[in-house]
Amino acid sequence: MFIRQINEPFLNCIKHFGGNNAFFIKGKFYSYINFAEHVSKIRTALQSAKSTGTNIGLVANDDVETYASILAYG
Repeated sequence: MFIRQINEPFLNCIKHFGGNNAFFIKGKFYSYINFAEHVSKIRTALQSAKSTGTNIGLVANDDVETYASILAYG
């Protein structure tokens, strides 16, 4: 349920503001579309590893992969 509360507004932002900046991390801008691509790649990797439905660990750094991983798992 928590993930749905995050994913639905995020998907809405991609639809309406895809080219706008979503994140600025370590001197680099990431648009909503670019960020969504990172989420998609990580989600695909998790699904192919059949990790869905189990707990996983996440090493948190200040990088786009960390933020994308949070959304990808949901």
